Amino acid sequence: MAGKPGHLARHSSGDTRIPEPGGTPGAPTRPAATGLETDEGTTILASNLTRDEADDRSRLVEVRGYRVDLDLTGDDETFTSQTTVTFGCSRPGAGTFIDLTAPAVTEITLNGQLVGPACFDGDRIALANLAADNELRVRASCAYSRNGEGLHRFQDPVDGSVYLYSDLETFDAHRVYACFDQPDLKATFEFTVTVPAGWRVISNMAPDVPGEP
Repeated sequence: MAGKPGHLARHSSGDTRIPEPGGTPGAPTRPAATGLETDEGTTILASNLTRDEADDRSRLVEVRGYRVDLDLTGDDETFTSQTTVTFGCSRPGAGTFIDLTAPAVTEITLNGQLVGPACFDGDRIALANLAADNELRVRASCAYSRNGEGLHRFQDPVDGSVYLYSDLETFDAHRVYACFDQPDLKATFEFTVTVPAGWRVISNMAPDVPGEP
C-alpha cells in the first residue's frame, strides 16, 4: 500500500500509511537509466523498481514490521529519518536491497553489524548475507520535496506558516523512510514524529502517545 495525502494541514500533516515496498534480491547497484550500456559494457539498471525485481524480492523477503522515527525540527531542506525494519529471508545467505532515496545516510546496521556506506548508492541499500530473521536499522537525512512526492514542504507566502503533507503513492514512500517499497510486501508499522513547538500533526490513525515523547 502507499500513502495518499489527505488535507493540507496547518504546520505539519502526515497521512502515514505504510508504503508499498518494492525491490529485488541480489544486492544490486544504483541504476541511472534503463537499458543503457557503459563503455565497459556493463548494463545500468533503471532507478525505478522493475517487475522482475519486485517478483524476486517478494519470493525472498517477508516483511514483519517497521518502526519509523521522523524528526522535522531541523532546517527547511532535510529531515532526519530513522527506520527499524524486521523481516524474514526464505534463503539465508542470499542478498537483496531496500529502497531509500536520500541525500545522505549516517548509519546502516544489519543484525547488529555496521554496513559500509558503499552499500548505499543514493536510492538503494544493498543487503548481503541475510539471515532467516533480520533486523535492519537505517538513519538518514532525507529531503523535503517541492513537487508533492514523498514529504512535501510548503511555506505560505501570505500567512508565513509552514505546511507539510505526505504522498507515498505509487513509489515514493522510500523518499521518507527506508522500506521495501512494493505493494505485495505488507507489514505492520509505527510512526513517531517530532515537530517544532506549535505544529500540529494529523494522521489517518489515532496516536498512541500524543504530545511530548
